[in-house]
Amino acid sequence: MLVVCLLSTCFVSAAENTVFQLTPAVCMVQNSDDVCQIKLNFEWEIETPANVCILRDQTPLKCWQDATNGNFSYKADVQFGTVYSLVNRKSGEKIATAKVKVQSSNSKFQRKRLRTPWSFF
Repeated sequence: MLVVCLLSTCFVSAAENTVFQLTPAVCMVQNSDDVCQIKLNFEWEIETPANVCILRDQTPLKCWQDATNGNFSYKADVQFGTVYSLVNRKSGEKIATAKVKVQSSNSKFQRKRLRTPWSFF
């Protein structure tokens, strides 16, 4: 099974036909110390009905009972990469995970030149 997601994070499990999508997956900030305020959209789908929750680290954001799919919007303040999980409430099993990455436009790291400026080749 092949799934391609642009500007989002997707998790697909061929065994259980699980889809967990987080959009957008990247947040841009001016400086690396800045906090990114972003509206995240979650969409998920599982094959068999279950009681599931979306967690930010270990904190529940939204839960569903006996559901096979759902969607949820959430305004988040993200400073570093943050992991979101789709978890079965009864068993505690992580069904899927997705991560929001924070990138700075003023990166401290610069690409090194591969050749000296006077090289003809």
